Amino acid sequence: PNLPFDSPVLVIFHGITGGSDNEYVMNLVSKASRHSYRCLCVITRGCGGLKLTSPMLYNGGETSDARFAVDHIRKRYPLSKILAVGFSMGANILTNYVAEEGEDCIFEAMVAVSNPLDFLACSDNPEFTHKVSSYALSYLLKNYVSPHLDVLKHHEKFRGRDIRDILKKVRRIEDFDQEIICPLYGYDNYRELYKDISCAKNLKNIKVPALFINALDDIICYKECIKPSEYTNNENLIMCLTQRGAHVGYFTGWNPKQWFVEPAVDYLDAILNIKQSMLAF
Repeated sequence: PNLPFDSPVLVIFHGITGGSDNEYVMNLVSKASRHSYRCLCVITRGCGGLKLTSPMLYNGGETSDARFAVDHIRKRYPLSKILAVGFSMGANILTNYVAEEGEDCIFEAMVAVSNPLDFLACSDNPEFTHKVSSYALSYLLKNYVSPHLDVLKHHEKFRGRDIRDILKKVRRIEDFDQEIICPLYGYDNYRELYKDISCAKNLKNIKVPALFINALDDIICYKECIKPSEYTNNENLIMCLTQRGAHVGYFTGWNPKQWFVEPAVDYLDAILNIKQSMLAF
């Protein structure tokens, strides 16, 4: 649609190997566009069919790409209010970014859907469903990295090694992170990586209104990751914890639709309206 130049901008961070064409992204855009948001999706390096231009992948704690994208958006739309929604891994990156920015964060508000929060707790999930999801995620990650092997082989950690042989040994997401991500970022092991990149420890530093939407039946973002005190101790945070919803699911109706878009956009609308009303006084 033709929007005024100062229309609010909604910055979207997709999931682990996703892109702007993911169903949950498109459903959010459909709803937000009807509320006059200009929607922009930050595509993580190497995802969404984009070529990798340097021998480096992303991880859930690396916020420099997000910062670069947000700074560009701020310059492109200097008069617009800017808000953000993140999904899964993108929610963790978004949360880390907002916490790092603190009082200087330019987002009016943020929403995190199916945020892993604590990767160590997710990895230690004893339930069988975790083993299934870990295998499935490793398959997605191998497909994600495979088109970029000719670029990655130039990284000093992979010179003289055949990355294809490394990927053949990957059976779990932990294996992928141990063999691929840890060498790229200088971690000794995946547990050290997970501890460092988890956003849960940074929730106290969030200074903008933030809504978290998680489900107790999420087999990836384990319910033990959610500590109520982390939300009650920061007046900026709201945790919406549902019995059902799975991982970035939240489907409802005979003709299933993802209902999370309703509270997500309504929350962002409410924050903008409250801030606007406060300016009137």
